[in-house]
Amino acid sequence: MAPRSVAEDQIQSFRFRVFEVEGGAGVFANEDPIAGFNTITTPNLTFETAEHRTGTERYTKKYLGPPTWEDCSMTRGILRGDTTFYNWAVNKYLNKSPFRTDLEVRVYDQEGDGTSPDDEWVRGFIMRQCIPTSVKPLGDLDASASDVNMQEITTALEECELTSP
Repeated sequence: MAPRSVAEDQIQSFRFRVFEVEGGAGVFANEDPIAGFNTITTPNLTFETAEHRTGTERYTKKYLGPPTWEDCSMTRGILRGDTTFYNWAVNKYLNKSPFRTDLEVRVYDQEGDGTSPDDEWVRGFIMRQCIPTSVKPLGDLDASASDVNMQEITTALEECELTSP
């Protein structure tokens, strides 16, 4: 199947989707499949190093310490009546509702965007125990700009794993 043209698909560049893993906090329970994310920064795994020297050794040896995952930032256009990020960050936390959730990001091939059950995804990752650390429910306002207004959320995660179909 040939790739769709921009005239047929206005959001042709959206080749990834975010899903809430079953049994989560209900963050994206009412998510409209058209509301795709514009950018997602993939988490980076880093290891702390510790140096150790014993006795009369001339040089220190380096050892790996505990791994840490960097935060993930997600940006998407604002839709009328959409308060998903705000509800997750503020309402669920203040109401002492479960607000930790697992999110899965899937990357699709050229022919698919995740809106059809037949779309093939090629790679993905699951972010475990995500919590919102920063929410920008409304983008910066500039009357002279013609850009789409974007909302942003940054999530901290405890673990990340690669997935494939």
